[in-house]
Amino acid sequence: MKKYIRNYLNYHNLTEGDFIGCKICKKQAELHHILIKGMGGRKWIVINEIECNIDHPKNLIPLCREHHEQAHAGKWTKEELIDLNDKK
Repeated sequence: MKKYIRNYLNYHNLTEGDFIGCKICKKQAELHHILIKGMGGRKWIVINEIECNIDHPKNLIPLCREHHEQAHAGKWTKEELIDLNDKK
C-alpha cells in the first residue's frame, strides 16, 4: 500500500477494506493529491495556513474516476478542492 493511502486511512480511522466515497458524487473513489509534488519533488506544502507534508490527508481528496480526471483537467481550482475536502 502506498504511504499516502496508509496516511489517509489512519487519519480517518479507516481500514483498507472500508468504502471511500467521492466528495462530489459519493461513488467509489481514489485519492487525488490537491497540491502535487511536481517535477521538483516538493515534499512540504501549506494548506489553510498550516504547513504539512505533501502526503498529509488534508492534501488528499477522494474523487471518483470521472471527477479525478476533471480535477486534472482544471475543472476546479486548488482552493475549491481544499474547501470541498474540508466538508464532511
